[in-house]
Amino acid sequence: MFNVKIWSLVATLALLSACGGGDVAINPAIDPADVASLEVTGLNGIWEGDYTDAVGKVCNDARGLIYNGQVRVISTECDVILSGTLSTKGTTASINFELFDAAATRTGQADFSGSYTQQSQINGNLDNGGRLNLSYNIVYENDSSLKFIAGNWYYTDATVSSVDFLSIDVNGNATEVSESGAPSCSYTASFSIINSDFNLYAVSVGVSNCPDDQVSRNGNYTGVASLSGDNGIITVFVGNDQNVFIADFNLISLYEVTK
Repeated sequence: MFNVKIWSLVATLALLSACGGGDVAINPAIDPADVASLEVTGLNGIWEGDYTDAVGKVCNDARGLIYNGQVRVISTECDVILSGTLSTKGTTASINFELFDAAATRTGQADFSGSYTQQSQINGNLDNGGRLNLSYNIVYENDSSLKFIAGNWYYTDATVSSVDFLSIDVNGNATEVSESGAPSCSYTASFSIINSDFNLYAVSVGVSNCPDDQVSRNGNYTGVASLSGDNGIITVFVGNDQNVFIADFNLISLYEVTK
């Protein structure tokens, strides 16, 4: 049985530069092969809540993903993407965040420190004056299976006003079927199971043939994806050493899979 609650990081494609200013650089990809302590892996999951920025604006649309100490949090209302690495000591969680806006501009750094309860809450302050409060979303505990995602999907790239249609086969291989609107890139992808007991898929994406104004998107990406139950949305978060993107794939129809 699927939990119906939606996890949707962003409604459209967001492209983010992974390189910061000075000597600062982050690895944008979430690597499903990374290993972490039991205290850290106990915080794996899909999270949602509120984010307060440095000037006190409170945004209640924060969405987060934690996997083996790698943390990504997004608020479209506050126009922020937080990317960092989590560590724990006793009942305290610490996260060193790099901050970006949706236009791919690095806006700064912020260190988070707060309390946590596994599969429940993460609450604390940022040293730039902000705050982050997240609650665990049980949708993470749905099973994963390639038959759940085998079908036809589409996503809208609002940055270039295009819609891309993709087909995912029973082996998890995705190919672009067609596109409409402005010229966009060509995409292929491959989904695989990390742990069938949890709603998280490993993903690799190939991007090619991008128009001149999008040529920086060309490349190979790796990361993870999650399915939002009966609502038919796959949220994909992938990156490489240069870029990271997040996309919501919306369901058109599923294939009938008997195996």
